Amino acid sequence: MKEALIRSFLAIDLHAPMQAKLEEVVTTLRSKANLPVRWVAGKNIHLTLKFLGESELDQLRELENAMLPRLQTYASFDIRVGGLGAFPVSGHPRVIWVGVQAPPILEQIANEVESISVNQGYERENRRFSPHLTLGRVSQSANPQQALLIREMLHKTQVAELGTIQVDAVTLIQSVLTPAGPIYSPLSVLRFSC
Repeated sequence: MKEALIRSFLAIDLHAPMQAKLEEVVTTLRSKANLPVRWVAGKNIHLTLKFLGESELDQLRELENAMLPRLQTYASFDIRVGGLGAFPVSGHPRVIWVGVQAPPILEQIANEVESISVNQGYERENRRFSPHLTLGRVSQSANPQQALLIREMLHKTQVAELGTIQVDAVTLIQSVLTPAGPIYSPLSVLRFSC
């Protein structure tokens, strides 16, 4: 019998108080206008390092075994969360996000995660790593007027610094898609050395 495939990604998991603050930002944005945006539930907001797609469990275990010794060479560090924006920076917005200010070590870890994943057979990411926390995804069916309203809403909404998060691990997270939205559950936590 063929093993079921697991949809997963590698991320920096956020603690519940920060997810609650981000949920408040989502609630504020959602209340400003009825716009074609699929908002992310606070409990599902995380800092994605690498989307893996669908894999067999054995393949994920091999990836963990390759990644853990490298991640254990890092020490914990803090990131700051705040600010509001969208990708792309101009034109029709696709992703609404809260910003992440981090030391250069975060990009180094992201690059290492990417490199190890590619060496383990996963597809290379074409975009440069840009740390952010996705709050919502704008529907592709949004018309130019709606895109303009989203830009105006983001321009008028200020998100001050929401706090800091200590980063001490990378989490492998399973994503199960359901009609009510994705359900995320940690498969393993790859901790740094200290």
